[in-house]
Amino acid sequence: MLNEGVDYTIIYPENAKEPGIYKVTVQFRGNYSGTMSGNFTLRPQNVSISKLMPKKSGFSVKWKKQKQKLSGYEISYSTSRKFTKKTTHFLTIRKGAGTSKSVSKLKDKQKYYVRLRSFRTVKENGRSRKLYSEWSKAKTVRVKNRS
Repeated sequence: MLNEGVDYTIIYPENAKEPGIYKVTVQFRGNYSGTMSGNFTLRPQNVSISKLMPKKSGFSVKWKKQKQKLSGYEISYSTSRKFTKKTTHFLTIRKGAGTSKSVSKLKDKQKYYVRLRSFRTVKENGRSRKLYSEWSKAKTVRVKNRS
């Protein structure tokens, strides 16, 4: 049986609380030799829609601000409950844009399904990569008439 501190030590970053990709190293000693490294990913917390209101030829979405460091949010809306590729549209909201977004120029009396997720952009091997949270539960809204 291996004992931590005697046969091996684990090295990991202490600030691994925010979303990102972190490296963990296990160093073996004594009768065991060598090192073993691996990465683990912390994804952003899930976010939910707090208010979804119909407007003339559109709708407005509101959510609570997250305490984690995030790069922004992504809204997806569709006329299909299954969010098929053909009927789904995406909006990206950057970090400083607030916690609400209005969508306009949609069909009157049409029913839309709306969902939301948060993301953080991190650098990995010199490339930018987005880490996404899970999608929120889809909520429905029916667009009002323009008149």
